[in-house]
Amino acid sequence: MVALIGDGGLQFTMGELATAVELALPLPILLWNNRGYGEIKRYMAERSIPQIGVDIYTPDFLTIARGFGCRAERAETLEHLRQLLRQSRQAAGPTLIEIHEEAALAW
Repeated sequence: MVALIGDGGLQFTMGELATAVELALPLPILLWNNRGYGEIKRYMAERSIPQIGVDIYTPDFLTIARGFGCRAERAETLEHLRQLLRQSRQAAGPTLIEIHEEAALAW
């Protein structure tokens, strides 16, 4: 099992990190960070809709996740992502793995 969520979505469900910690779930949480509501912004741009409210403030998710008691890492390469996923399955609780969109597109 793997959870996949965007940076905007995680801001709506941040408290679920505490639940995963309380249940000691060895759950990898892949965080796709495009620094805003990227999918919505692209949709609006493709349809010539004014892009209002899609460039949101993006906090330091690694620090927040660690504050909840999660392990938290940023994947720097595809191989690093694979390594973090393997490690997260052996962890005593959830692992937030942040993937920055602009970096991942270069992998």
